[in-house]
Amino acid sequence: MKILTPAHSYFLQHDSSAEFPENGQHLRFVHKTFNDDGTEKYVFPGTTDEEVLDVLIDRITTLNDRNYSGYNIEALVGLKRAKAALQQRTNDRKARGVEGTSKA
Repeated sequence: MKILTPAHSYFLQHDSSAEFPENGQHLRFVHKTFNDDGTEKYVFPGTTDEEVLDVLIDRITTLNDRNYSGYNIEALVGLKRAKAALQQRTNDRKARGVEGTSKA
């Protein structure tokens, strides 16, 4: 992994055993800029932490169905807890009326 823009843009290297190991892929997260009053100014498109967690949950669940491992179950529990914590954060921000702003 190479950090291109901290917290927003990454280059993910393909597995070294892949057919084209020098290639990789770009992972971009939503990047918001804000006005002086804390309201959104511009949103650069990208994915979210929750979407990436959903991908990992699906991948590990599917692979674990083929070849069970207790380690996979442990990883899934952690990923699901992380997703739940992010959802709680979003719900809290919505309840306080600060979702979509730069306010804490």
